Amino acid sequence: SIISMNKILLLLFCLLPGLLLAVEPPMLVKPGEYLYANGERFFGKLTEGKKENYGTLEYPNGDRYQGSFRSDLFDGEGIIEYANGDRYEGEFQVGKKDGKGQYFSKNGGHYKGEFKNGFRHGQGEYRHPGGDIYIGIFLRGKKQSQGRYDFKNGDRYTGSVVKGKKFGKGEMNY
Repeated sequence: SIISMNKILLLLFCLLPGLLLAVEPPMLVKPGEYLYANGERFFGKLTEGKKENYGTLEYPNGDRYQGSFRSDLFDGEGIIEYANGDRYEGEFQVGKKDGKGQYFSKNGGHYKGEFKNGFRHGQGEYRHPGGDIYIGIFLRGKKQSQGRYDFKNGDRYTGSVVKGKKFGKGEMNY
């Protein structure tokens, strides 16, 4: 009907300027350096307006990514240095930590292993800041399934782990 068509046209008229602003191209500061309206700064090459190949992206909050891009997303090898002092080094796919990598926390914690969709996922090793070590399976960021805890005091637990806790069958050696 004509009323429905008018509503659709009005909606498009109201939304279109916002959509156009969302894809505003970055400002070229100097060759190889681009500034985005949201405050992000990119050092590298743009291909058809998208970050491609190798580059560095600095965020207004102080986070910094250096590594490979594909179609504007982190993809391949890279390093993220977070403003809070944490750091990730490893593989990315479609903008997320995915593959093998290491995460270093400013509090002294260190994870080395597999990531999937941004989470610790798969086989990995986590060294707690206090010195305890967990080696085993991670599912969506949680210690899960079978694993081994090597405690700083020399004790060792090998067995079932659920949500990071010893659970079910296992063996504790003192």
